[in-house]
Amino acid sequence: MSIEDDLKPTVSDQIHSVVSFASSIASSIIPGGSELFNLLVDKPINTRRDQWIIELEKRLRFLESHGLKIDVLQKNGEFISAVLYTSSIAIRNHSEEKRQSLLNAITNIALKTSIDATKEKMFLNYIDDFADWHLKILWYFENPRQRFADTDKTIHLQHKAGISH
Repeated sequence: MSIEDDLKPTVSDQIHSVVSFASSIASSIIPGGSELFNLLVDKPINTRRDQWIIELEKRLRFLESHGLKIDVLQKNGEFISAVLYTSSIAIRNHSEEKRQSLLNAITNIALKTSIDATKEKMFLNYIDDFADWHLKILWYFENPRQRFADTDKTIHLQHKAGISH
C-alpha cells in the first residue's frame, strides 16, 4: 500500500462528510436541526463508546485479578495501539459477536499469547470485515466436536465411494 492510497478518503470519511453536510443544512433550514443530528447520531455513538469502555475495563479488571499488571500494560505501546484500534472498530459496530471477538483479541494481546504486531492487525481487520456468521463458523472450526457436543448436535457424514450411473 502506498502513501497515496493511505491519503485517499475512505468510504467512512465520505459518509461522515455527507452526514456533517446534511447536519449543517438541517441546522440552517430547520431550527434545531443540529440537535436532531446529535439526537440521531451523536448519542448512539457516545452510548457505544461508553459501553465499549465499560466492557474493556471489566475485562482488564478480570485480567488484573488473575495477576496481570495493569501498570505494565499502560507502558506497552503495542497494547495501547491495539486498544485504540479495537476501540475504533467496536464503536463502529453494533455486533455483539464482533465486540466479544475484539475483547478476546485484546485479552490475548495483553497476555502476550498473540503473534507479531502485523498479524495482530490483520486479525483485527478480519474481525472488522467479517460478518457475524464468519465469526461463528471460525468459532465452530476451533473445536468442532466440542461445539456440536455443547449444542447436543450430532455430525452425520455420508460418503459414497465410486461413480453412479
